[in-house]
Amino acid sequence: MPDRVTLAPGHHLYRGADDVWRLYAPGDQITRIGGPDEVLVGAQKRLHGASTAADGALVAELERGLMRRGALAPAAQTKIARPWTVVVAGDNPIGRAVRTMLEHYADLRSPSARPVNEDDVRAADTLVTCGGWLTDRAWSELDGWCRRHGTAWHMSYVEGTRHYLGPMYVPGRTASYRDARGRRLAASGVPDELRGFWAYLESEAVLPPVPWPDPAGAAVIAGFLVGDLVRHRRTGVPATVDHQLGFDPADGTVTRHPVLSLPETASIPAATPVPPAAETTAMAGTAQ
Repeated sequence: MPDRVTLAPGHHLYRGADDVWRLYAPGDQITRIGGPDEVLVGAQKRLHGASTAADGALVAELERGLMRRGALAPAAQTKIARPWTVVVAGDNPIGRAVRTMLEHYADLRSPSARPVNEDDVRAADTLVTCGGWLTDRAWSELDGWCRRHGTAWHMSYVEGTRHYLGPMYVPGRTASYRDARGRRLAASGVPDELRGFWAYLESEAVLPPVPWPDPAGAAVIAGFLVGDLVRHRRTGVPATVDHQLGFDPADGTVTRHPVLSLPETASIPAATPVPPAAETTAMAGTAQ
């Protein structure tokens, strides 16, 4: 058993009103625990983080029993390995909120108004791109740089009125933008149209303004991004492994979309023309 353990998240060890001790587990699962009061008091202090001392063989025996029940976990690593260089791209409400949250954790660097280049990726431990409308060509290139230099990368972008985050890429361990892009095109009935829409978003055409969230919405999005970055720095993996989150600031809903890594030899299915019925529906939808 690890030297430093705590109760697993959501668990409590406490003395009831009848002086009998209980273990509370999520889902209102309550188990009575017998034993000398001084042993249980010592275990409570240690497992609730108020003491690091094992306090004798009886406490150790109790902890082994709790471990078998799945009620214990290794003590959380609270320190961030430093130095930690993070490049934050995006001069917008989300990018600014991310910088504010990260400034006490990392050495922050920013490409300012220019796009991220390969030198930025090479110099960073972690990259986070807070985008507006999706920039598929630029992000496909960025994905390649991150793979080449082993740089972890997180991102967010706007589609419609929703903000999509990730999946956060950890080299050799998780899915990335390349995988999310490939899976989406493969699942689309009209991949040609999707590619065309993405190309338009990176063209010189006049685009509608990005519906940036208010400060509260930006803080939520930034919190998800920074939470993944910090968890990855502490444990090696983000909180939302191989998932893309979708957040709607208007109603506060959050969706989770699993993203599986593509085999290195996988190819995206050839584009198919838009069926006449789909074209007619699209035209009718526009007219309304």
